[in-house]
Amino acid sequence: MPVETEILSLLSDCARMTREFYPAISVACLQIHHHVVPFLPVESRLTQVYEARSLSGIEVKEGRKQTWSPCVRVLDGRFGGCLCVAFSPDGGRVTTGAFDHTVGLWSVQTGALLQVMTGHSDNVCSIMFSADGRRIVSGSDDHTVRIWDAATGSQVDAYTGHSNSVISLALSADGLFIASGDEDHKVYVWSIDAADRSKGPRSIWSCHLVGVH
Repeated sequence: MPVETEILSLLSDCARMTREFYPAISVACLQIHHHVVPFLPVESRLTQVYEARSLSGIEVKEGRKQTWSPCVRVLDGRFGGCLCVAFSPDGGRVTTGAFDHTVGLWSVQTGALLQVMTGHSDNVCSIMFSADGRRIVSGSDDHTVRIWDAATGSQVDAYTGHSNSVISLALSADGLFIASGDEDHKVYVWSIDAADRSKGPRSIWSCHLVGVH
């Protein structure tokens, strides 16, 4: 294995080990060889390099994982059931919409809840980031589309006009328009430009939804 690949593999394992075993490491960081390494996945690079050097005397008879779980993070803020999620463009954050009418913003790396945005009066059904990651757009059962500042959590704007739940959102490639779809079979296209926004939606398209039986 090339040296660069070996280093990256070990660093990746170290990061994963820290997340998975933080409670033990936080109280006995000097005892990682004794109290953590024996429980690492069998096929992890850290195990392959360091297990033979460990003198812990611990032997796991059953239940030891072969590889790391594909689930690397669980975000748990004790909010209402999560209805929608979206990654930021850089992949470092996740935004969520919930039954408790809130929009959440989370760190993917730490799992920390960074912001809780309030303003909707009903379930948040659809969510997305702007292309630059600075704004979050949400659609709700309260028939509104709202824009939030991802850095401060403050509401930047709100669009009203839908007569039913806003269940889907999309941003144009140039970042100038938001399309929102509702349960009344309509798609609204909103201009993000401040001069046009006061005039309401740029256009409304009606669509017929085909039921699945």
